[in-house]
Amino acid sequence: DGFEFEYYRFVGGESTFVLMVAAIICAVVPFIMIFNERKIRNNIYKNYLISMVFWLFIFALQFRVPYISFFPFATIFILFVIYYNIENPDIKLVVDVSILKNKIDKSSNAKTDFLFNLSYDLVNPMNAIVSLSQSLKSLSIEDTEEIERDLKSIKYAGNTLLDSIDNILDLSESDEADSKVNFREYSVYELLKRMEAVAIARIGAKKVKFELKIDENVFSKLSGDITKIQKVLLNVINNACRYTDIGRIKLSVSATNEKDIQVLHFKVRDTGCGIKDEYKPLIFDDSKETNGVGLALAKKYLNVMNGTIRFESIFGAGTTFYIDIPQRIVDGRLIGEDIKEDNNLGDAITYTDLSKYKVMIVDDDELDIRVIERLLQKYKFQIVSIVNPVECIERIKQDEEFDIIFLDHRMPIVDGMHVMKVLRGLEGYKIPKLVALTANAVAGAREYYIRNGFDDYISKPIDIKELDKIIKRITK
Repeated sequence: DGFEFEYYRFVGGESTFVLMVAAIICAVVPFIMIFNERKIRNNIYKNYLISMVFWLFIFALQFRVPYISFFPFATIFILFVIYYNIENPDIKLVVDVSILKNKIDKSSNAKTDFLFNLSYDLVNPMNAIVSLSQSLKSLSIEDTEEIERDLKSIKYAGNTLLDSIDNILDLSESDEADSKVNFREYSVYELLKRMEAVAIARIGAKKVKFELKIDENVFSKLSGDITKIQKVLLNVINNACRYTDIGRIKLSVSATNEKDIQVLHFKVRDTGCGIKDEYKPLIFDDSKETNGVGLALAKKYLNVMNGTIRFESIFGAGTTFYIDIPQRIVDGRLIGEDIKEDNNLGDAITYTDLSKYKVMIVDDDELDIRVIERLLQKYKFQIVSIVNPVECIERIKQDEEFDIIFLDHRMPIVDGMHVMKVLRGLEGYKIPKLVALTANAVAGAREYYIRNGFDDYISKPIDIKELDKIIKRITK
């Protein structure tokens, strides 16, 4: 019932002999790998040493107690160690590679979606600016009302474009930007006028009339994610413009109040082709080509903002979209006051005679200098403009007195930050107020420039109301 090995007799016969040979082989394999360290990872080196010690113990025990077969246990243990340390990590590696591949695919899809949405955000306001600028060329000098209307529309479209660019500059939080609400105070009236400007430009030569209706109960200033709200409205309005060739498109807004929250109720109605019944369930499905342009994205943003969107449509008659967005109330001023101000000619700015003040503009771009000069001339400043920042330092060293220096940040010879530090380091000289003039309009830019030594900051393109505030602060 067994086989003899020297003076010992083991139970199990030939089967035990086979198991013993298998156990020896299983022990030899990790033994060889231990001495070939290039083929074994350091973190499992210890495991093989432990398994070898265990196997030697079993081997000795088997000869000590021959009537009990310990080799099956030793074989199973060694095989388990080999599998756990060699095969199992490879399987895990395959799984990790698969997970990484899925992440890369998602990242690639996100990049494609981002570029699509980015081009959409930039092209629409740019199209409005270009189209309205071209329409101005066809107007005569007597058409003052139309010229004023187009210029205001260009301004609103330009502000929309700037907001889109600001959003691009804040890409440090791009991974989270689509999934959280970034609260910011904004003007509801300006938002609506921007949408009107984009819609009119998008309609172009079509026989379509755009109407804007604003309820007087809407507050002037609210706090919410203005970027996402703009995208929602742009997508819905552009969809209406695309499918409406004749008739009208109407954007209406009303509001209801709930404590410190005002819920904006937008309604976009068109007389376009409408939506067939079989396509209605797919209208917000971004995986279908039958949906409206950008409507899936609009619904996604509204879900983030706790808003809702729904629609009614009759094929051949038109479509109406209903959008509800809760916003935080900033103050009790109603939107009607903004409408009255906008209807007044000019920018409601009182230009004080500041002819006794001397101002220096330092900018390497002569076109930018011309723009700033035109804005400052309304105050009757004494203006000196230079393109070389080194000349700015030399003039101060020559005891030429100035009251304000508008200093561009990024210049090829010497940047504005360096010029500011040089001027601050001059002892015994009268240093004028230094205003940073830059295209850096990201969040926190003003605090950054003031913290680093400037007296104030204004971004390009210059907002005339913001410029007026800065001038009044300095000259009061």
